[in-house]
Amino acid sequence: VQVDCPEDVDTYIHRVGRTARNESAGKSLMLLAKEEVKMVELLQERKIPVKKTLMNSSKLAPVESKISQQLTQDPALKHLAQKALVSYLRSIHLQRN
Repeated sequence: VQVDCPEDVDTYIHRVGRTARNESAGKSLMLLAKEEVKMVELLQERKIPVKKTLMNSSKLAPVESKISQQLTQDPALKHLAQKALVSYLRSIHLQRN
C-alpha cells in the first residue's frame, strides 16, 4: 500500500517489486490525490497496468480532530509526528518532478 505518490515510475517499480518475489504474483494499491493523477499516465506510458477505483465519498470521515486529540494527550507522539512531517516535507522538496 502506497499512501504517498512515488517521485517517479522507477521508484514505483522499486516499491512494488517488493510485493512479488521469485516469480510469484503480487498486488499493489496506490492512493493518489487529484493533483497526482499524472502518475497514472506515466505508469501507462511504461506499460504498467493500472486499474482505477474511485472512493465512495459518502464513506469518508474526517480524522483531523481525532489525531489532534491524540497528539495533545501524548507529547512523545506529537514529537514523532513533527519529525515525520519535517522528513516528509524534505523528501518532497528533493523530488525530481
